[in-house]
Amino acid sequence: MSRIVFMMLLFVPGLAEEFRARLVNGTANAGRLEILYRGEWSTVCHDGFGIQEARVACRMLGFSSSRATVVASGAYGAGAGRILLDDVKCHGTENSLAECRHMTYYSSDCSHRRDVGVICYEAKHFVARIVNGSENSGRLEIFYDGEWSTVCDKGFGKKEATVACRMLGLNSTGATVVTISKYGEGAGRILLKEVKCQGTESSLPECDVSTFYPSDCSHSDDVAVACYEVSPGPARLANGDRKSGRLEIYHKGEWSTVCNIGFEDREARVACRMLGFNSSDSLVVETRRYGEGAGRILPHEVNCEGTESSLEECDLSNFHSSRCGHSKDVGLICNEVGPVTARLANGTHDGGRLEIFHNGKWSTVCAGFFGDKEARVACRMLGFNSSGGRVVHPRIYGAGAGEIILNDVYCKGTESSLVECYHNRLYHHNCRHSDHVGVTCDKFGPVTARLANGDRKAGRLEIFYNGKWSTVCNNGFGDKEARVACRMLGFNSSNARVDKAGVFRPWRKGKGRIAVSQVNCVGTESSVAECDYSSDTSSCFHEDDVRVICNEDSTDLKLTARLVNGDGMSGRLEIFHNGEWGTVCNDIFEDTEARVACRMLGLKSFGATVVDTSTYGQGAGTIIFNHVACRGTENSLEECEVSNFYSIGCRHSEDVGVICKEDSPVAARLADGDAEGGRLELFHNGEWKSVCSSRFGDKSALVACRMAGFNSSAIVAATSNAYGSGAGRIIFDYVKCRGTESSLLDCRYKKLDITECDHSDDIGVICKEVTKPTTKSVIKKDSSLPTTTSPTTTTTTEKITKVTTTTKSRTGNATAVTTSTTTTSTTTTVTLEP
Repeated sequence: MSRIVFMMLLFVPGLAEEFRARLVNGTANAGRLEILYRGEWSTVCHDGFGIQEARVACRMLGFSSSRATVVASGAYGAGAGRILLDDVKCHGTENSLAECRHMTYYSSDCSHRRDVGVICYEAKHFVARIVNGSENSGRLEIFYDGEWSTVCDKGFGKKEATVACRMLGLNSTGATVVTISKYGEGAGRILLKEVKCQGTESSLPECDVSTFYPSDCSHSDDVAVACYEVSPGPARLANGDRKSGRLEIYHKGEWSTVCNIGFEDREARVACRMLGFNSSDSLVVETRRYGEGAGRILPHEVNCEGTESSLEECDLSNFHSSRCGHSKDVGLICNEVGPVTARLANGTHDGGRLEIFHNGKWSTVCAGFFGDKEARVACRMLGFNSSGGRVVHPRIYGAGAGEIILNDVYCKGTESSLVECYHNRLYHHNCRHSDHVGVTCDKFGPVTARLANGDRKAGRLEIFYNGKWSTVCNNGFGDKEARVACRMLGFNSSNARVDKAGVFRPWRKGKGRIAVSQVNCVGTESSVAECDYSSDTSSCFHEDDVRVICNEDSTDLKLTARLVNGDGMSGRLEIFHNGEWGTVCNDIFEDTEARVACRMLGLKSFGATVVDTSTYGQGAGTIIFNHVACRGTENSLEECEVSNFYSIGCRHSEDVGVICKEDSPVAARLADGDAEGGRLELFHNGEWKSVCSSRFGDKSALVACRMAGFNSSAIVAATSNAYGSGAGRIIFDYVKCRGTESSLLDCRYKKLDITECDHSDDIGVICKEVTKPTTKSVIKKDSSLPTTTSPTTTTTTEKITKVTTTTKSRTGNATAVTTSTTTTSTTTTVTLEP
């Protein structure tokens, strides 16, 4: 792989003398740049070669002018031979390209299609003319190097047009760029591209010129200019009244319209100033308001500061633009006083469809982007001194009629009138009358609440507002909001909850209006009217009506627990709340939550664990909790974080079960194998259970062998289904041990008796050790199990073990191996002691 090396060559007199430059295939001051080095003429790559590098090259050629530019590679043809320099970087003050930074000689990755050309020029070498127009407007052409060429319009604006007019002998401040379609495309070569002028130069070559003879411009990009010495003429407002109408400019004996692209309120103020108005309340109006004009369309893309006295003082581009049609003629309203008033229609004194009185008629406002900040400004226009203005969905107060005056209104919220906010041109919109905005302005008016379709403490929340009972959408409505709602109802409870399942069944949907959505409370408010909310309930239906449960006193808050379908230490977990027993969903309910549940039951067991629903069967009735998250130190599940109270996201097939005591030892045995290998089974909760092979590795096998009585030096292996399938329950899967534990219950695993395995996945283990273990294992019966008066002896298994002993002896370079096999029998007895 070749490596590109960048070098900084210091100026050495001998080296500079060895470097000579020439211009080929052009003129005395323009052409393809070639360098003589060590007796060979070579070209220079165009990559990275800019104006600074061109100035140094011109200085090498003996020109004293700082006016130098780079020419596109194809202007003077491709060279031949080798390419000497690439990626040349100069400061512009060097005397030779040898002093600039560049790549190693002849290491260029360029082809001759990218040979650079330069022009070393003086401004006096250029002459300008305008073609195909009049004496002061037309297509701009420059005479250089014996030919007339056009100029590319890229980057060519008012300042460049002013300099071009000055070249033409016209000292005009009204120069502007004109679209080429007015004067037609030129022919021949295109000389200049991306000219950047200050506006004070006397000739375009005195400006910064990016490229001579550009290859990426076509004659459809030829620039044209108009050099005017006088004002475009007076202005008038057509098809309106004295203060409003379509803007027209009298120019060259005819009235012309003005394109509305880029024409905003600043430009409107200047236009109104031309018309004799001294008002800061000028507004741009959509074309349809005053109709389309006829004839020519004057300047496109007018850019004013807003302080000018006439549009001719603004930055104008694309004079007589063909890109505008009369459907974009600009309209104006020049109000000397300009009173704008508002009213609320089809509602009450403090709520209704917003309408604006302007120019002698009432018009509506489009709801697009109209939010609570804009509603507050609208309410301020209406005389309300409230910060509680809210937007209401259009359908609440019905559709209006007539014109739509405002669209896309953006306010800071501190304005005194909507006309002070940013908005589209007046009467410019894509709204329908069904999109008319409504507002409410009395947030802190009387608001009361009630619970419907429940009892005194729980039910569907309804708000009495604006003379009607309305429901509340449950979007964003959580327990903080429920606490505030219950506080409105007179409850002093911190444990109010959202009833997401509808405990009081069969629950019915509400009727009438849905008052609010997206209620967001801190939790300390005394009324939901003090919270943040949205009046836009268009995405809500009565299926989304919120329901709450309000507990009046501490006796209602107390939750109790029980274990069902098990014994005193284990069973299906049930919670008594609100006069009924309900189950708990097992979603994210882990051993941490099981310890808290056992603590609720009065059991202080460190070994509490979760078991599968199938262990203790499915419950019935309500599922009280879902997504319970505890730290493990709580005394009751009600102290934990509960995502869903009365959740509908669970079924009784997901009812959680817990075991609150695991103090009795869990024994292990190897079944259906021999003394050193077999299917792993654990005695737990009064029965033998197999273990799933999922992720069961040698470290877990080492712990299992330790449980079975083998010492820690045993050589172990885990094998899936090598000893057949077991029966009964599978105690757990996904067991992951470090290898130092004394029991598999000390390892990480999924919930007890909760597994996705079947008995074809039962794990087997092989345990081989140095010291023979004791084969008798005693399992003490849990005290919680039914008491018996005599010991119970379980199965006695005869196991045949083949032990292979290998002895090696070495004589010289040879090794002799002697193998002997012995057979032993082992009896394993498991006894349960009372």
